[in-house]
Amino acid sequence: MSCSIRVLTNVDEWSKETLSDPETRKKAAEEIRESLRINLEEEYPGEIWYVRECMPDVSLDSDELIFGFERPEAICKTVENWNLKSTKNCINQMKKLEDQARDKGFQTLSAYLESAINDDGNISGVSLYSLRKALDAADDMLSAESPYLAQIQYKDIKSAYSYDCKGVRLDPEAKAYILEHPEEYVLIEIAYD
Repeated sequence: MSCSIRVLTNVDEWSKETLSDPETRKKAAEEIRESLRINLEEEYPGEIWYVRECMPDVSLDSDELIFGFERPEAICKTVENWNLKSTKNCINQMKKLEDQARDKGFQTLSAYLESAINDDGNISGVSLYSLRKALDAADDMLSAESPYLAQIQYKDIKSAYSYDCKGVRLDPEAKAYILEHPEEYVLIEIAYD
């Protein structure tokens, strides 16, 4: 099953001056994707088997490739809602199951799930896949329901030490640094199996 995810990573050697034309933007996107491919396939072997060679839209107004030095407000808006998006997705999946329970005449989700237990002791006729994947994302585990993935380095504002932030959720220190320095980051959409 092919999935897509938006990955936040450091800009490194790219700048406004070096991204002057569409071909250079395409080259930058290819290099960033290739670097992520190597890292992600190694760091998430059970979830990311293969990063596809799909090229994101490289136009300046694209949401598939956002350089923070070009569109800092877009990076900040995404980072502001980063953790909330996974949490809300989890809640929405839970609501869908609750609605299914009510539609079948059950007042609680637990009663609905208990009624779905078959003779083998398994839950039958109720799909928990989307909820399980949304719970994974809300718990900082990469899954098909994860909207974002961070693969960044940031500096602690107080101590100036550099730290890694790798995962589905952003810790408060990383978030604060990114919001102060969006020009150091790029958000790219990748497809993977």
